[in-house]
Amino acid sequence: VSGFKRYLGLRFRKKLEQGHILLFPLPESRREIDIDTFFVFYGISVMYLSHDMRVIDKFDMKPFQYHLINSAVPIRYIVECCNGEFDRFKHGDNLEYLLRS
Repeated sequence: VSGFKRYLGLRFRKKLEQGHILLFPLPESRREIDIDTFFVFYGISVMYLSHDMRVIDKFDMKPFQYHLINSAVPIRYIVECCNGEFDRFKHGDNLEYLLRS
């Protein structure tokens, strides 16, 4: 995914269908990442994963919010979806089997 496509993310898009996700692999693992929902006109859920696709943390964002993530564990993937889709996952869950299928 190019930097520009990662920047665009869900901006100016219609709401994702239930069960669909956007997976953003980062060029390299990082401990600090910023995420915003500027020009995303609906709430989303965000989850970030380690290099082995284990859940580091998750949270919900409202439209036009900014969030700075400082993680003790390096982040390799960011996953975005409809608000509330990640409720069933918890810290440490391995999502590789879900995201690779």
